[in-house]
Amino acid sequence: MQVNKKNDELTELLVNASADAISKWNVRGQYTLYFNIEYEMDDDNTFEVVLGYATEGQYKRTLKDVEDEREARWYCCCLLQASRKECADFLVFNADFFKDWLGQFEFDDEDDEDEQFETVRRNLFLVLTETCQRLHKTEMISRRFGKELPIVIFDEEEECDYSLANLNANKKANGNSLPEEYVEFYQEIAEENSEDDD
Repeated sequence: MQVNKKNDELTELLVNASADAISKWNVRGQYTLYFNIEYEMDDDNTFEVVLGYATEGQYKRTLKDVEDEREARWYCCCLLQASRKECADFLVFNADFFKDWLGQFEFDDEDDEDEQFETVRRNLFLVLTETCQRLHKTEMISRRFGKELPIVIFDEEEECDYSLANLNANKKANGNSLPEEYVEFYQEIAEENSEDDD
């Protein structure tokens, strides 16, 4: 299995498609970009990835329904926008986009389905982390928006959204572009969640 080679190829495709989409966005007030992974737990365990953004105006509207300002800003607002795939600006990478990449995972019928899912999910996270790093490295985001914006990776998989692993992946993906407010918020919630699990 040539996972590293296939991951590199997928990263290249994602970087190019994302950079092209971002360069055409004609909206003001973005404070974050994001990749949102949505799983369709059917027979094929397929998924899609939405590249989108959240604006200050969207955040203010979300704040009317969410008490915690940080949760409204760094979680609810982004997921609410990602669910609105009809937004012409958003780029949706569907199952067909990932078909070749998924073909590298040669699972046996006897392999545990949860383990198969985790292998795919773990590799997808690596690819998206590298994609974010490369987009930052090109400086196209700072040129497009006049400042560097974080590209947050969301994963709707249960107990992942507020996990320390997810936080660490986003730190790695964004470096200094990830606001301290985001880090503090996710760390606080993730630690609360891990205490609840004990």
